Amino acid sequence: MNKKTLYITALLYFSVLSSSNSYDMDRELQKYHLFEHQDPQLITDEKFFDINDKAHLLEEYENKVIIINFWATWCTFCTSKIKSLDQFQKLLKNEPVKIIALSEDFKGKSVVEEFYTKKNIKNLEVFVDKKNALFKAFEIIALPTTVIIDSKGYEVARIVGVVDWNNDDTIKELISKYTSLRN
Repeated sequence: MNKKTLYITALLYFSVLSSSNSYDMDRELQKYHLFEHQDPQLITDEKFFDINDKAHLLEEYENKVIIINFWATWCTFCTSKIKSLDQFQKLLKNEPVKIIALSEDFKGKSVVEEFYTKKNIKNLEVFVDKKNALFKAFEIIALPTTVIIDSKGYEVARIVGVVDWNNDDTIKELISKYTSLRN
């Protein structure tokens, strides 16, 4: 599926969702759209920052699978499963995988630190996308969106929507293609 089709599908999905006057939030939180690229996509690298304002580039994680979860503390859908992403990071601690929960909050790292403390997030590092540089580079159109990059530095899949990282066999199968993770 090409990027244009991906974006149009995601835009339509979230437009319908947001235009509905009433919907079952729990039911909607179980939905996501997985787009696995037939031809891996070359990525664009931009700086993002850690809790100490140290700049990082994705190339630092060469030879690792990178899972970038674009999210924000003000996004209800994003925050609903951040704890499961934290637990997934713990599960993958011995794998050649880097999970980057990349905050798109305009208020910066302090709001993310506060959120992590409040939600008892222990395994994810604080990363902030200042000026939305990676958000723009990856042409993200909705939060939450997760981008999966293989160990060679190519985008191999994109997930638009909420994922229960610990209880979704489809996601575990996808990640296991690139790691030794097994059910």
